[in-house]
Amino acid sequence: MATAIGFLAAGYSFGYYNGLTGIMHKQYVHDDKQRISDKDLFNSVVSGVVSLGSIPGSLVASPILKAGRRFTMLIASLILIFGASLTLIFNIWTLILGRFIIGVSLGLYYSVCPLYISEISPPSVSGSLGSLNQMSFVSGLFISFSLTFILPLSDDSEAETTRLWRINCGFPIIFGLIQFCLFTTIFRYDTPLFYKRKGDMKAYQQIIALVATVEENKENKEEISRKNDKVHPDHESPVIEESQEKKDNSCEKSNLDEKIDESKESKEENSSKVLSEEEVDEQRNNLKDLEAQSEEIDKIDARLVKRPWTPHYKKALLICSLLSFFHQSTGINGVTSFSNEIFKDGDEGNSAERRARLGTLLMGISSIIACFTSIWLYKIFPRKFFFITSETVIMSCLFLSGIFALFNIDVGIIVMTMIYVFSFDGGMGPTMWIYCSEVLDSYGASIVALINMVMVCIFASFANLMFEHFTAPGMYFGLALIQSICIIFILKFVRETKGKTKEECEKLYCDE
Repeated sequence: MATAIGFLAAGYSFGYYNGLTGIMHKQYVHDDKQRISDKDLFNSVVSGVVSLGSIPGSLVASPILKAGRRFTMLIASLILIFGASLTLIFNIWTLILGRFIIGVSLGLYYSVCPLYISEISPPSVSGSLGSLNQMSFVSGLFISFSLTFILPLSDDSEAETTRLWRINCGFPIIFGLIQFCLFTTIFRYDTPLFYKRKGDMKAYQQIIALVATVEENKENKEEISRKNDKVHPDHESPVIEESQEKKDNSCEKSNLDEKIDESKESKEENSSKVLSEEEVDEQRNNLKDLEAQSEEIDKIDARLVKRPWTPHYKKALLICSLLSFFHQSTGINGVTSFSNEIFKDGDEGNSAERRARLGTLLMGISSIIACFTSIWLYKIFPRKFFFITSETVIMSCLFLSGIFALFNIDVGIIVMTMIYVFSFDGGMGPTMWIYCSEVLDSYGASIVALINMVMVCIFASFANLMFEHFTAPGMYFGLALIQSICIIFILKFVRETKGKTKEECEKLYCDE
């Protein structure tokens, strides 16, 4: 969860200006501040500069990641705090610069968060934990949409003078401070791969033992539960006592610093415990298996760093890059950035703005429900199921929206937009990041994030202008066509990763 705060900040930062489009330009006009005279261009620049800043953030992510995943998140949180602080100043240049700097931090987050979660998570839960990124993103959007209700409506007299917008602009500071504090006080470790490559064997052993303890505790609880069902509650069972003793021993191992600093005392205490030879051997074998698995993962990662352009790696990188392109060619960030305009339905006035704010809030709620649902479904269905199902629904919604736009059926477009957002946030949205973090290393993840940020920049900055130039039906039909190509691409070229080890994922696109 500490890692997913990065995506929480990303969702909020991409979404909060959506609620300020009605009042910010008006305030600059009222106070005769330096500004971009055209209101639509003003809002497009201020809204889109975040995604523009994320491009250099993605570019510098790869070298920073070499210093550590945790270090990268600390740097990103500090940049986020600094950028958000600049936006509190009532000046057009500091507003643009601040949001650009926020974008730099988001580019780092997009590169490091999926990678960190993938490398630190046990394989059995990597899919569900990976979806926390999308869950955090839509939660950030929901918070940003909710905070728009503290602002006056654009036709109210207070809209020209209120400074409540500073709450909306300054909220990312809270996310940055929380994450920075968590990673400097509680979560002071990196991933096993980073420590092994660095040669810090003490930290490496700590993380390996921590993962082993978590897995053993989970298995012990399940074993005790199964055996309790078979044993009468009024009678004690030595098997249950042995399992409980094993659980207690695993809990003692969780304090890794104490175990290393006081190893002699720990050995004396452990020697006094009565453990069967089978239990000792089982624990020893579990640790050896985890160490062997981590060593193999490290060898794989090292080979990719030294030989990043091997044929199978280039193929995997190309496929993930195209998935990143299709991910944003759904137009999701155009909806995120201009949902208020969509739900206004061309009307003006306070009643239309209230309807737009409520519609945007409901869209945020549906996104959260979709992400909660997908967290559980990832335990059951493979990655390609989410890709195909989500893309099919998105394509259908875009096609039907084009038909509704031809006949000016605005209610139909709004309904299709809600379904479309639900499908993206429960399928294509999180699955793309999970899949790419499973198949690629930090180098490839940075490239995928860069492509994603470029597409975000295009849609977040120019979606309204593209709809004016190509017309609404043309945009909807065009995006639907792209998604149909995406479905064919996934069916033909994308290979399944669910249930596979890191070694198997590395060889996924080997044709030998």
